[in-house]
Amino acid sequence: MIVCRPTKLPGLASVSVDFDSSAVLAIGHLFARGYEEIWLAVPFTHAAPVDLMCQAARRAAATLGKPIDPKNICFVTTPEERSAFLQRLKESKKRVGVFCVEDNVALILWRMLRESGITSPERVGILSGMGTDIVTERQITTLQIDYARIGREAGEILAEGLHRTTTLPAALVLGETT
Repeated sequence: MIVCRPTKLPGLASVSVDFDSSAVLAIGHLFARGYEEIWLAVPFTHAAPVDLMCQAARRAAATLGKPIDPKNICFVTTPEERSAFLQRLKESKKRVGVFCVEDNVALILWRMLRESGITSPERVGILSGMGTDIVTERQITTLQIDYARIGREAGEILAEGLHRTTTLPAALVLGETT
């Protein structure tokens, strides 16, 4: 059983979020809120859920008619990368919607925005990609992934002895950051 990412390997089942529909929700929401550019804040790589959501976000933006410019796919792993990201935001003349697919890093970016005086959601919007309590309690707009349901579905599949791939939708939870 693989959880939090799909698989097509024979003999394995998986339960994960529907990355493509989730990304359409996120990117579509940022466009609908009037952000002129979408920036993808990449917290780290080589973690399948993060990589899959980032790929889905790029596909969603292209499908919605405004692909994410490669220069706006920003690594925000280290303090130095986050500082450079913040500096670019300060220098940008456009209203920017940021999709950060990981909650802890989204929270760090939101705090950095506030400390630097960049207004959110007026100037820069932040949308997180996991929906854990760390962001929902702080009113950060997020995709909410039902991890408990992923676990229940995985348990049911194991109990049934079946090998299937199940994807679950995420929900968009509006906060004060978009």
